[in-house]
Amino acid sequence: SAFNLVSSIDQDVSSTTNPSQSTLVSAGSRRFVRTVNLITVGVTTVVFALLAASRSPTTYFFYCLFPAMFWRAVFCSHSLHNFHKSSASKTASTPKLAGSFLMSGCIAGLVVAGFHTREMFVGVGILVAIWALADGYHSTLAGRMWCVGVVGCNAMTFLPMPSGVNVTSIIIGGISLAAVPLWSVKERVWKSKILIGQGFVVLLACASAVCVQHSLALGHGLPPALQVFDWLVTFASFLGPLMASSEPATRLASCLLAAGPGMVLLTVDYEAIMWALLFVAITNWPAAEHGRLRTGKSTDITWRLRFATSYFALLCTSFFGAGNTASLASFEIASTYRFVTVFSPFAMSFLLLYKVLAPYLSVACSFRIAASSAGSGVQSLFQTNMAVSGLVALGFFFCVRDEGSWRDIGMSISHFVLGNLLALFMLVVAVLAKPLTLAAEKQLQRSMPVGKRQ
Repeated sequence: SAFNLVSSIDQDVSSTTNPSQSTLVSAGSRRFVRTVNLITVGVTTVVFALLAASRSPTTYFFYCLFPAMFWRAVFCSHSLHNFHKSSASKTASTPKLAGSFLMSGCIAGLVVAGFHTREMFVGVGILVAIWALADGYHSTLAGRMWCVGVVGCNAMTFLPMPSGVNVTSIIIGGISLAAVPLWSVKERVWKSKILIGQGFVVLLACASAVCVQHSLALGHGLPPALQVFDWLVTFASFLGPLMASSEPATRLASCLLAAGPGMVLLTVDYEAIMWALLFVAITNWPAAEHGRLRTGKSTDITWRLRFATSYFALLCTSFFGAGNTASLASFEIASTYRFVTVFSPFAMSFLLLYKVLAPYLSVACSFRIAASSAGSGVQSLFQTNMAVSGLVALGFFFCVRDEGSWRDIGMSISHFVLGNLLALFMLVVAVLAKPLTLAAEKQLQRSMPVGKRQ
C-alpha cells in the first residue's frame, strides 16, 4: 500500500514540478533524509529496548527491524521529497491531506465491517457522498445525482437477502436498467440506432425472464427458444459498445446497456433495481468529474485518493447491495434456471460468476471514462486503487481469529484472502473494460488541453 501510494504521489508531483525547482528540492531533500534517519533510529531503539526488557525471542527483533527499514525507504523516496518540499506543486495542504487519509481510512474500516454486516455499507455510501460533495460535486447536477445514486444503492443493503422469485421487481428493474442509460443521453438517443436497439433488447430480456418464470411455475419447463435467446442476448450484447459512437456519454450508456440483458435474466428479486440505482451514479460520474474540473478544482493526491476510494466502494456496493454476502451460500441459484434445464455445476457457477462480474465491469467502464474526463491517467489511479485495497486487506488481517469455532476462524481467514485479492480483481476488471471504453478515452484525451493531459 505504501509503495503504491508513493508511486501515485510521484505521478502527482512529476506532472507539476518545474525543472527550475530541482535545485531547491534537492537541497531540502538531504535535511529531510537526515530527519527520517534520526526518527527511524530513535523509534527502533525504543522498540528494541521494550523487547529486551520483556525478554522476547530473537525473531521478534527481526520482525520489528523490517518494518522500520521499509518505512524509512518509503519516506526517503525521491517522490516524497518532492511532495514534501516542492512549493509550486499543486498537491494539497497538510490538513486537507490528513482529512483525506482519515476519510479513506474510515471508509475502508466500514467496508471491512460490511463483510460481516451488510448494513454497514449505508455508512460507506454516506461518507463517499459527503466527501464528493465537499470536493466540488455540489456545484453540478451530475455531481448531486451521483451522490443520490451512491447513497441509494448502498441503502439497498438494508433489504433482506433475496429468497424466491419476485416477478414485479424483475419488471421494474428491467425497465429501469433500460431507462437510466438512455435518459443519461436523452439529447442524442434518437440519433443512435445502436442505443435504441440495445434498450429494446434489455426490455426483451425482461419479457423473456417473466415468460420463463411463468412457464416454470406451470411446470412446463424452460422453452428451448427462450433458452437460446437468453444465452444469445446475454453475451452478444457486448458487441454493441464496439459499434456505438465514441462520444463518452454515448459509449458509457452503450456499455451499461450491453450488461443489462444478463443482469435482468439473472435477477430473482430486487437486484436489478439496485443495479439501476448504481447506473444512476456511474452514468453521472464522468459529467460530475468534468464539471468539478471546470470549477477550477485540481486533480491532486487528495483527489486521487477520493476517486480511488469511490471506485473501490462502488465495486463492493455492486456486490453486497444486490443481496449477497461474503459467502457462497448467499447466491440464489434460481436465476440460472432461465439458461439451463438440468443441474449443471459448471454452467451454473459460470452464470453466477457473470452475475457478479457484469456490475463490476459496468463500474470499471465508468471509472475509466470518468478518469479521462478529469484529465488523469488511469495508470496512476491503479496505484492508488491498490493502496486503498491494501488498507482494507490490513483491516482484515487484524480481524483474523485463531480461537473460536472452525467456521469463525475459516471465515476470518477467507476475508483476509479476499481482501488481498481485491487489488488484483480491481485491476483485472479495469483491464477488461478497456476495449469497450478505449475510443471514448482517446476522444477525451484529444479534447483535453495539452497542459492538462497526463
